[in-house]
Amino acid sequence: MRWRDAYEPIVVHDIPRPALIPDDISRSAWLGGFDLRCISELGVWLRLFEDAGYQPNIRFFLDSSQPLDTVLPPSVFARTTVSAPVADWRNLIQPDRPERSFAVLGNGTTIEMLVVGPPTEDVWEEFENRLKRLRSVADLSNG
Repeated sequence: MRWRDAYEPIVVHDIPRPALIPDDISRSAWLGGFDLRCISELGVWLRLFEDAGYQPNIRFFLDSSQPLDTVLPPSVFARTTVSAPVADWRNLIQPDRPERSFAVLGNGTTIEMLVVGPPTEDVWEEFENRLKRLRSVADLSNG
């Protein structure tokens, strides 16, 4: 009998914040994708974020002719930005398939954690712990 290799998302830690990350999302957690087929993976991320009490922004790098409003629920579409396909983003994320989603957690100067693909339980636990820490630091600095 042949067994498949266990799935592992690509996880990268503590990389300098590239100039291609807009200031408005450099200090937050957000989700993205390069193809509408990534929506099923994004659904996994969205459920995890919602259970954690957080509603992340979403950024698609797509041809603007793709009809997002017909495939996304209104609550998700309202926090979704579409940018033109950018080679620099694809080089940073390096998805192994067009339908890969990704999650970014940034602290303003660094991408603390980049996850390409849906998370495993261990990866989500680490991401959530970092997210909670980042949010508590933001709350302290704003209060």
